[in-house]
Amino acid sequence: MMTPDDHALVRSAALWRAHGDAHLAAEIAQGTFILLALKAGDISAKIVLPGWLYRTTQCVAAAARHFCTRRRTLTCLRQAGRAGDPV
Repeated sequence: MMTPDDHALVRSAALWRAHGDAHLAAEIAQGTFILLALKAGDISAKIVLPGWLYRTTQCVAAAARHFCTRRRTLTCLRQAGRAGDPV
């Protein structure tokens, strides 16, 4: 039988492998649990917590990927704009 700690470890390993970045995976996990703490009073007793955590983790991961992609794009644009500037 899988314990909650085992489940969390498997989920963390999957996130790390999916993103290839241990720091990003830690940020995603932290963001998920921050949302859980913020919304704890609003979560109904009928909600299945592992399912909520899984779905929320997916949403936080998607937002993190979007943020990283946007940051990379803006960095490239800034560098390209400066590359042609006279010194």
